[in-house]
Amino acid sequence: MSSHAEAGRIPAVPDVGSDEQRRVDAIVAEAKRGIWKPQYQPVGAAPLLPMCPMLVDRRLSEEIQYVQRLLEMMGDQLSGDPVILQRHSRTVQGFDLMSQILGHIAKVVSAEDKHTAIDGIGMHELRARLKRQAL
Repeated sequence: MSSHAEAGRIPAVPDVGSDEQRRVDAIVAEAKRGIWKPQYQPVGAAPLLPMCPMLVDRRLSEEIQYVQRLLEMMGDQLSGDPVILQRHSRTVQGFDLMSQILGHIAKVVSAEDKHTAIDGIGMHELRARLKRQAL
């Protein structure tokens, strides 16, 4: 052969390889035939433990309080703009009302005695205020 013919040709991979490569090739061949099983067994997800209802209620209360703080911040930002406040004063007041309602709901959710918590909050007063604002 000429040197041009040899230059364009890709050299063949020698049949000789490392012991590690032969081992990997054998594992791949076995896996393709469905014989090989991994030496380790992957750990499955741990079964979910039942959650304590009080823990769930406390976590829900925290999330509600977080939303309450977000609404408060939004209301504060909007009320700081005189143009928005002039045009949308009732809407901006709604942020305060929503924040109060969420605060009360968070207290009820986290309370051990929910009936007493509802009576203590006086949510009927908030509902009446909401109806008055809607008019």
